[in-house]
Amino acid sequence: MNKESFYANTILFPTSLINRTINIILKLKILLIFILISLFSCSSKNQTENSGEKEIEVVQPLNLSETQFPYAFFTDSQKILNNSESTVIMDKLINFIDATPEGSSIFLSIYLFDYKPVINALKRSHSRKVKLHIMADMSDRSSNSGTLNEFRNLNEGIEIVEIKNDASSIAINHNKFILFSEVVTKNGTVKNVIFQTSHNFIRDGMKKIQDAVILSNSGLYKAYYDNWQEMRNLSDEGMKNYLYTEYINTSENIRANFYPKRKNGDSFGEDTVIEMLDNITQPDATTIKIGMSDWSDSRKLIIDKLDELLMKGAKIEIITKSGKGPEINNGLKSLEIRGAYVKMFNMENVGVPKINLHSKVMLIDGVINGEKSNLIMTGTQNFTNNAIWNNNEISLIFYNHAFYDKYENYFKELKKLPGIEIPD
Repeated sequence: MNKESFYANTILFPTSLINRTINIILKLKILLIFILISLFSCSSKNQTENSGEKEIEVVQPLNLSETQFPYAFFTDSQKILNNSESTVIMDKLINFIDATPEGSSIFLSIYLFDYKPVINALKRSHSRKVKLHIMADMSDRSSNSGTLNEFRNLNEGIEIVEIKNDASSIAINHNKFILFSEVVTKNGTVKNVIFQTSHNFIRDGMKKIQDAVILSNSGLYKAYYDNWQEMRNLSDEGMKNYLYTEYINTSENIRANFYPKRKNGDSFGEDTVIEMLDNITQPDATTIKIGMSDWSDSRKLIIDKLDELLMKGAKIEIITKSGKGPEINNGLKSLEIRGAYVKMFNMENVGVPKINLHSKVMLIDGVINGEKSNLIMTGTQNFTNNAIWNNNEISLIFYNHAFYDKYENYFKELKKLPGIEIPD
């Protein structure tokens, strides 16, 4: 075929048309690649999100080898000394919240609450249909408002109670407890769980010396639950008519006092700490250890009673922090001079480590009501008049309990921390 015949039988395309066609093909390829990448990313994202949602909804069973019932635990005193956070109590609390199954209930009562990990744990429990009942102090604090509003934004299945304690002008809901109707463990379900602590649900609380106890007990659980309901009924300017109650279980040696100590619209009775100290029937065979956050001059009678017992041969050990009134300081000095062990942590002086003791603990080991016994008193009540006559507080008391040694060892650790001289 000659050259002319070849060109005559060949279809020729302009160069510009060929280039445009190539460009269109390239663009289509790029678009296709982009679409495929986008589809893959969305799929991966959905899988991640769905996986996250699954993790939120799945109960995380407790390991009973690490969390026995009953159980007592404490913030790390060395971390407190170094001004670092000890998360142990809040971590345990989150673990218990994450172990609540669908259909169970959580009742909490708290003074200060803004710690996000606990808030998020409660939201996770809500997402798996746990019924939340959240009670918080609103007597003199607005900091709880933001937290309560977060829970108000959730769907149904949640109850919010604001406590406005009107028993006095400075009365508060000072409680710090959570009730779990049931939690899932690797060994089965545990019902009627009480989580009582001195620790507010705030980050700042991790830099303080704190304690907590966890136990499963149907009678005590009901007493806490009834108290929660009574507080709800009196939540809006009705606490002045609160009726003080006690739960006493002699078979299991557990007692709980639900304050304020009021009846018929007014305070009544004797200081319950004095009543417990009065039950010591052989002082010279008894040791009394007190670790107390706040101690006001209004309850110097406790100092006087300790002095009386000291003179009768009791061994007295007291750990507290600075910031006390002159009568308490003088009383502590007097006890120290007479042979009591007294350690005061610094909260005021510059250049000295600050150690914030927030626990409210009394240990008695000796002869109580004629019998060799030991006693633990813990909870939220400081040694102040407001704490006993006006505030919502709980003192939890154990006789001859399995974790007495834990509290005694905790007290020994506190004695190793540096103290200061009692100020004039």
